[in-house]
Amino acid sequence: MNKTFCYLAAGPYLKNYNQLAFDKLYFIEKNDCLYKSSYQKIPINTEWICLDVLKTIDDLKEREIKIDYLVSLNEGLKEGGSGYAILSDEMMGYLSPILRDEIILICDFSHYPLDVRDYYANLNWGFEKVKELESNVSCQIIE
Repeated sequence: MNKTFCYLAAGPYLKNYNQLAFDKLYFIEKNDCLYKSSYQKIPINTEWICLDVLKTIDDLKEREIKIDYLVSLNEGLKEGGSGYAILSDEMMGYLSPILRDEIILICDFSHYPLDVRDYYANLNWGFEKVKELESNVSCQIIE
């Protein structure tokens, strides 16, 4: 089975991403003014989708893409102009049709205000949480 990686509100493409061992990688980042140049020379199995996350989800649904690894580290609620929290209950429900039955979620809630962080960091979306790594644990994504 092919493994797919999807990074929502990815920011610039970093050279280290070339080392990620996935069959297909999707980097979703609508801010083309700041990051377009970093996506000019990306590997053939990597796709930059320069759309809002909601429109991207619709596109991936239409293409029948299923995601194994979902990443959301900072969607830019304050500085990036995003109007919604990507890991909100509503968004996870909207994302669920493109997620495999078993996924790895890589996220960081430290940029949220405390009241919002406490709510979303519960990860209470109807998925069974198998394991949670603490922030002081370093890991690499290799298959």
